[in-house]
Amino acid sequence: MGFYITPAGAEAIKKYKYSGSDLSYYFRYVLTPMNVRLVEWLPVWLAPNVITVAGLCFLLVALALSVFFSPSLESPLPSALYVYIAFAQFAYQTLDNLDGRQARRTDNSSPLGLLCDHGSDALAVTVLTLVLAAVVRCGGGSAYLVVLWFALATPFFFATWEEYYAGSLVLGVVNGPSDGILVGMLCALLPAVYGADFWLQPVHVPGTITRVVARHWILLGLLVLSVIPTVLSNVHNVARKRRSLGKGMGAPVRALGPFVLLTASVFVWLRYSTLPLLERHPRAVIGAVGIVFGNIACKLMLAHLCGHGYKLRRFSLLPLVLAAANSCCGAALVNERVMLFVALGFAFVCWLHFVVVVSWELTMVLGIRVFFVKPIRKNKAM
Repeated sequence: MGFYITPAGAEAIKKYKYSGSDLSYYFRYVLTPMNVRLVEWLPVWLAPNVITVAGLCFLLVALALSVFFSPSLESPLPSALYVYIAFAQFAYQTLDNLDGRQARRTDNSSPLGLLCDHGSDALAVTVLTLVLAAVVRCGGGSAYLVVLWFALATPFFFATWEEYYAGSLVLGVVNGPSDGILVGMLCALLPAVYGADFWLQPVHVPGTITRVVARHWILLGLLVLSVIPTVLSNVHNVARKRRSLGKGMGAPVRALGPFVLLTASVFVWLRYSTLPLLERHPRAVIGAVGIVFGNIACKLMLAHLCGHGYKLRRFSLLPLVLAAANSCCGAALVNERVMLFVALGFAFVCWLHFVVVVSWELTMVLGIRVFFVKPIRKNKAM
């Protein structure tokens, strides 16, 4: 019996078959034809998980450069960096599609690859949030950064939730992994063409004389509005599946508990904090929240792969809950800056433990290696 995978879970993993589709026109008529040709250029010895991680690395480089040029999320970026950020998103999306094609091409499809892909995507939510925040220059002193993160994280979690309870994931005609990345690329290219102040330019609100808002607030509003139909579609699909099985929605609603607790903890923590944490340490705050989110989202996916119940008590949420409780004490019992970095460190250790241990357990169950393809049988090669 493993730390994360039970004997029953191991048997379920061996029998797991992925089910899902992407109905996006951009995916079907642009990305798919392009990737069908690109995958043929990849060497057969290149493991799919290497491709997955390489895609994430493009975004991490963009994040590192944005930290260097805009530590406060308010400074303009060099024009070349805006172009690179757009390219990094394109590379991430392309490699995220190529890993699955390479897996099928080399007969290396596995639940380990699916979890690696899902884990990279979960981290990409937070990395993209911080990169796009630097692009639009929202700063850390307002709620913009937190709302932006939730606008990206919420549909991701609900998509994972739908896959767990419906057994498959059908991405809609307009969806984040395909069309959302395209929007992100456009967001980066516009200031490269029209100047670094593009997203700070005022826009007059229709029906008023003096009311103006910066363009990046309009962008955020549209993004938040786009989340609503996506989440409603996830809920509808799960409810329909549960009805077909003669079951209620009690268990699916309870499974949202960890994400709801994360949301509540972040709100309370930042609302009652006596220090301007977001203004002084925006990336540390979002980083702590994002790593915890990646942990709970990946454990929901692991529960799906293992075919067992999703445990609602998540140890990785503890730092955020404690930070929220600490901020509610008026005069914080623990220095809030110290609490922030303790939460960040604790979240990272929990995530690292999960990644290392689950990867090892899956390699033992499936008889494969993380970053190497399976040996080609001689009779198959012939």
